Parts: sequence; C-alpha cells; structure tokens
Amino acid sequence: MRSLVALAAVSSAALIANGCVHSAYGRSGDERLEEETSGKTSSEGAADVGTLRCNDLQTRWRDAKGEDKAEGDRLVALTDIFAAAKERSTKIDDAVAKNPDLLYTADGEAIKAAQDECRSIFADVRSDLDRYVREITDMLVIRDIQGNKTVEVARLDFTLVRNAIAALDPDDKDVLNGKIDNAEKKIGAPKTTPTAKPGKGKGK
Repeated sequence: MRSLVALAAVSSAALIANGCVHSAYGRSGDERLEEETSGKTSSEGAADVGTLRCNDLQTRWRDAKGEDKAEGDRLVALTDIFAAAKERSTKIDDAVAKNPDLLYTADGEAIKAAQDECRSIFADVRSDLDRYVREITDMLVIRDIQGNKTVEVARLDFTLVRNAIAALDPDDKDVLNGKIDNAEKKIGAPKTTPTAKPGKGKGK
C-alpha cells in the first residue's frame, strides 16, 4: 500500500515537473498558431488599400473647373474624377467594413486619413457634377449663326451628358435623359446612348 502511495506521489511530481519544463520552452504550438492567425487577420486587406490616396483627384478637380475649359471637356473631366473618387472610396470602405482591425495596424492612421479624404472628395465632386449636369440639361439647345441663318444646335455632345448621368445614377435619371431625347428630336439629331458603364469613367 505504501508503495502505491509513493508511486502516485512520484507520478504527480513528474507531471508537474513536465508541465513546468514545457512552459519554460515558451508558447505552445496552438498559442503560436493563434497569434499568427490573429496577425494575418488584422492586416488582411492592407495591401489593397494601404497605398490608396485621393489627393491627386483634388488637383484634377481644381483643373477641371478652370475657366479656360470647354464645356464638353469639363463635363468629361468631372465625370472621370467622380468615377475615380467613387471607386477608391468604395474600395477603402469595403476593406475596412470587412476588417475593422485595419484601422489599428501600423498603416491604420494613413488608411483612416485616406478614407476621410476620399469620402470628402467623392461627396464634393458628386455635388459639383450633379449641379453641372442639371445646368446643362436645362438648356441643351442653343442658337447658332450659320451663314445668314440662325439655327438651333446641340449645346455640346449629348453622349457626354448621358455618360455623366449614367455615372451619377440619380433618382431622376429618366427625367434628365428624357430632356436629351426631346432636344434630339427638336434639332433632328440621331438618338445617343451612353458609351461608358454606369459609375465608370476613363480616369482612375
């Protein structure tokens, strides 16, 4: 009986010793795996949005509003800037929504600053483009002197206006496009259609 008690005591001491020795070697495999997985999760998506910025769009937007810009060129520029701002802002927002820990990584402050900047420019350019499109659609046809005659002509290429409307995708887009339809009929011009996908411009 004494032998059994002694054996049990030795076994318990061995188990305790083994436990101590094991911890002395550092973290367990499970602990290391959990830490590595957590690190990967916190930085997931950082490579996709870590370098995204919108400060260049601010410069392009300022140039687009220059007084020397022709109406068609200004409309194309605003449409492209709007599409680029929308794409970048959406990409950052989606990445942060999927992984909020992005804002707490080494690049977190830069990502948050870029997110705020892109959101701000997106909202400002959208407002500017929307106002400009409505200004144009309120007077799509102008009078022009050709020879000895005064004729009614398109104020600018209607396709550019349709592209801007498609990019903006406002609730009253059908009304705006209807104004273009009426203007085309008025001057006997062929019906135009958007050449760019909604929300997409040439510039990125």
